[in-house]
Amino acid sequence: CGAVPNWATCTSTGASCRFPTCRVSEAGMAENFSPSDAGQVLELLAWAAAETRALEVRGLGSKAAWGRPRGGWPRRDLAALSGVSLYEPEELVLSAGAGTPLAEIEELLAAENQQLAFEPPSYAALLGGSAEAGATIGGVLVANLGWSSIFLALGVYALIMAVVVAIGIPEPMRPEYRQPLRLCSLLRNYRQIGTDISFLGYALTNALIYAGLFAFLSGSSFVLIDFLGVAPEHFGLFFACIVVGYITGNLSALRLSSALTPDQILVRGLIIAVVSGALMAGLAVTGVYNVWAMILPQALFMVGTGMVLPQTMAGAMANFPHMAGSASALYGFGQMAVAAAAGVLVGQLHDGTSMVMAVIIASCACAALASYLLLVQRHPAPGFEPQGASAQ
Repeated sequence: CGAVPNWATCTSTGASCRFPTCRVSEAGMAENFSPSDAGQVLELLAWAAAETRALEVRGLGSKAAWGRPRGGWPRRDLAALSGVSLYEPEELVLSAGAGTPLAEIEELLAAENQQLAFEPPSYAALLGGSAEAGATIGGVLVANLGWSSIFLALGVYALIMAVVVAIGIPEPMRPEYRQPLRLCSLLRNYRQIGTDISFLGYALTNALIYAGLFAFLSGSSFVLIDFLGVAPEHFGLFFACIVVGYITGNLSALRLSSALTPDQILVRGLIIAVVSGALMAGLAVTGVYNVWAMILPQALFMVGTGMVLPQTMAGAMANFPHMAGSASALYGFGQMAVAAAAGVLVGQLHDGTSMVMAVIIASCACAALASYLLLVQRHPAPGFEPQGASAQ
């Protein structure tokens, strides 16, 4: 029989060793080979071809659980062929051994602010590894499929929601309030709604507080990932803290509604938003840059946001039960327009730190409070009067 390469370590499947250089004779085991250079790889391939043998090519075994078991095949272990032999960042050239861990290459590239163009996925968590412990589905999408995958996921979600709304949710407006879908009717409705000072006050207060949220959405990934060094797959975990804050605000508003008027809940939410926004801005201006100096104040800001948004929506809709669809559309348009402006401002002024984002969030909260004092408090919706006014 042909001889195994004389550098190999193997175990035989027969009662006696099949190859002159075998070191162990043990029934039921397959040969394992660990070439350490290209010449040994060629020698091993020549032997396998001469013996008409299949080889199991193995790197670090990250996909070993995939497919059917490969029992009885000689294993060609490439872990020894590891290391980067050439890296020229300016020329975008890198040469590495086939067994080089991907994490080692990505760490080397990250030091030069570079990355692999094809963004190879990691399945460690799926296959029982710990490399991706703590990862979220949003982080997996970004890290493995690229940032554009977020918009694909959002598009699919929006399509599903459109179908659910069209099929599963009945029309809530009473028949006597329904209007035909005509351009002249829409324009007439928009003019009536848009000239109502009470509506404008609630809509502007809502839009400004939402702009603070949108400023965070626009800048947080750059600040957390690029500036503070948070791994993309862990970004979603910190963002979950913000969501918890918003849910807490919503639930708090619900519990307080039995003891406080909508206006009182609105004022408390605005005060929380202003205090938390000022805290975040103050920390950033004084040079306190860390993850929790941004996440905790923003989570508190979201508590205030969760208390404010339901009250402003209800107040804006209160005067227009007969054209709630038009009022809601105009309300949403104003909300997104102001929020988009805040997002653009964050992008244009971003200085690489959290300062610009924090200052804009604080400014939005203060502007929302000013809108309440100048418009909402003077022109409240029915049932939303401040406590002193209602007592009179």
